[in-house]
Amino acid sequence: MDQIKEMLAIAKRPLVVTNRLGADESAVGLLCKISEKHEIGVLTPEDFYLSFPADHPNHLGFRQSEALQESDLVLVLDTESPWYPLENGPIAGAKVVHVGPDHLFQAIPLRSHRGDLFLQSCPKSFLAGLCDFVATDSLIGGRRDWISLKKSATVSKTLDGSTLNADSISSVLSGILNSDTVLINELGLAPDYLQCRYPGTYFRSGSASPLGWRVGCALGLCLADRKKTVIASIGDGVFYLSPILPTLLLSARLGAPFIILVLNNGGMNSIAKSVRDLYPDSSGDLPLTSFYGNEADFEKCASMVSGLGLRATTPRELYRALAEGIDFCREQRRPVIINVIFSEAYIS
Repeated sequence: MDQIKEMLAIAKRPLVVTNRLGADESAVGLLCKISEKHEIGVLTPEDFYLSFPADHPNHLGFRQSEALQESDLVLVLDTESPWYPLENGPIAGAKVVHVGPDHLFQAIPLRSHRGDLFLQSCPKSFLAGLCDFVATDSLIGGRRDWISLKKSATVSKTLDGSTLNADSISSVLSGILNSDTVLINELGLAPDYLQCRYPGTYFRSGSASPLGWRVGCALGLCLADRKKTVIASIGDGVFYLSPILPTLLLSARLGAPFIILVLNNGGMNSIAKSVRDLYPDSSGDLPLTSFYGNEADFEKCASMVSGLGLRATTPRELYRALAEGIDFCREQRRPVIINVIFSEAYIS
């Protein structure tokens, strides 16, 4: 720990990289405190939880950026893949410290992210150890200027307000989400536009065999805290793979309502894109990846349990549907399904 403090004492552009810190909600506030005290930028690539508020002035984005390649001290907090590919990591002279309960990620057969120091510790305890550390005053101003410069490069583009796609859907959700709502992100929502701000209100599954997980997770979160309104965002392909009927029945019977947001682009296009990336000569529709349009009326499934079914084809309709769905959940204690129809081939 003393070595890390010595590194931090002389670092001109320190950076924290984390995507699992938010599993402990109290650790998020601690990271905010440390970041503000020492003027440390924070990067949250592929965040599984809300590990750092999106609207914090020291938040430097959700993906690899120039900040990572310019930093002279990178503190990696419980993150298995902090950058990819490997050559896009920190510059050769930068110090890299890995901290986590399994700091070597021993369950991963081959992990080649370089590091100068590896510390076995839960991130919260590590951050608590930095609370009494006093940064060099002469460096604080330079760090603040660097963070402001990198922050300006993360400003999101202006959206077309009439078209539904991954970015505009995320932007609409951002206007709905607050401390009383919880969002479960399947794979496709854009964190740049979601702008999640409250610890414990965002969950994202990993990319390894998670299909069908979110609907059951939504029910569990509702039962854990009945004051929260839970929104489970899933693709139309995943809808077919999820235990929709039993979950809706349990939701209605137990008075634990939630909203299923079906991102309906007419097929399992994320799978189709992966196949075409590997086999670029593939032509025509790939089997089981296209449903030939958006014919399925997913929202009608809600009527089986006296729930509410809604449909949206524009950002304005989606906002109204979400507002109506949240009111219905809280007042009627019944589940809601919103069928969001759009034509984007792949949610990235």
